[in-house]
Amino acid sequence: MTDSKVFVYRNLRFKDQVIWSMKNVKSGKVVGREPLILLENVKLKVSKAGQERVRREKKKYVHAGVEGTPAPIDLGTWADNWIKVYYNPYKTDTFVRVDNGEPVFKASKAYINQEGVFITL
Repeated sequence: MTDSKVFVYRNLRFKDQVIWSMKNVKSGKVVGREPLILLENVKLKVSKAGQERVRREKKKYVHAGVEGTPAPIDLGTWADNWIKVYYNPYKTDTFVRVDNGEPVFKASKAYINQEGVFITL
């Protein structure tokens, strides 16, 4: 893991498993690939230009993800107050809460695993 901010997105090249790639925000270089990631001081980002390109060309391009500072994962990380969020470029313009459909742009923490992205506000 790294101490500086990273942009995390699902790596679709791994067909048989869910792997998340982490790109350093400053350098733009991929600094790791993990199945589980915990981030603090989170922003959920969607590039409007990238979104329009995906909708227009009907192809998958990296244009949305979760930005934050990596934090160590421990067994006490998971709690009942985590909220699942998702983004679908064909159905939503932003990340939205699964439970009520409200848009989400930032969070205190994000826990990213094989089942998706979960946040605490």
